Amino acid sequence: MKPTSSALSVAVLAALPSLATADITVITSLAFQDKDLSFDQKYSGGVSNDAKFSVHLPMISAGATLAIGKFFTALKIEKNLAETSTTTSETDRSETLESNLFTHPGGTLDVKRQDISLTFGYNVWKSMNVFVGYLDGKTELSPDPFCANPFPGSPSDFPAGSPELTACSRSNRAFQQFFIGDNPGLSTPPDYYVPGQAAYEQEYSESGFYLGTSYGINIADAGTLSLSFAYASMDGKYKDNANDPNGGFGGSFIAFNYQGDSTGTSIAATWTSALGDNSAYTIDLRRQAYSMTGKDQTGNLPGVRLDTDEEMLGLTAGIQLYF
Repeated sequence: MKPTSSALSVAVLAALPSLATADITVITSLAFQDKDLSFDQKYSGGVSNDAKFSVHLPMISAGATLAIGKFFTALKIEKNLAETSTTTSETDRSETLESNLFTHPGGTLDVKRQDISLTFGYNVWKSMNVFVGYLDGKTELSPDPFCANPFPGSPSDFPAGSPELTACSRSNRAFQQFFIGDNPGLSTPPDYYVPGQAAYEQEYSESGFYLGTSYGINIADAGTLSLSFAYASMDGKYKDNANDPNGGFGGSFIAFNYQGDSTGTSIAATWTSALGDNSAYTIDLRRQAYSMTGKDQTGNLPGVRLDTDEEMLGLTAGIQLYF
């Protein structure tokens, strides 16, 4: 997908009853997360195209929280365990001047996701907290390239099974041609066969601040149910590596670079229950939804707007250790 807002991961302090009077508490956490990510993009303003995909991502989450009196700060890192492949909804536009956003029909898209957040909070009343923080989130997309016949109606320049064709399937040159339209001047070897060339990638990122509140409800001696809400206002970017001199095409093709405001919300319910005097388990259900309206920053597509909606639903289970 071409022409971004991303995931907000807020660490919420839910102190165990045995630690309620502690002046200084350090909490470390490790968890597994089952995340469903939905991505929807649409071009407008001279170019009309839209595409979407959804993917299931296994994630690992690690964090550390420092609580001093009524103040706390928390660092959390979430990262997918491996690339996950999915397919998109978009149609073939190779015979028009409009480019596909993600990949060719029937192709796959490898997806990776990472979030890093830093939160500062204060316990204002009983189990009610307010917090502010900074999020840096990134979704990386690696479309499935194709070299066998990038130009409809013409025979392949490489016979099936040839070493060149096998190498080309791991390259990105022919795939980029698909984005800039049919150009016969680029259709002969070795123009789209470049040994050692970096894989074509797209990156959607958002970075900025969020503000929120949480409230914990103690349920007898069983544990604490925490409910949280946060609003994020961030800078969104959606780009590819077409003109990256170090990891891409080195200026050979038209680059995609869209930037704009990215806003959204995070709503979560977290259950925390003691395992021992200094340990607990947590189960967290969180929905995050972000939207970005981006404008072309390269000057190649003036007036073209890219709207991106990203939604994530994650179920997390893990353990916490208190010191």
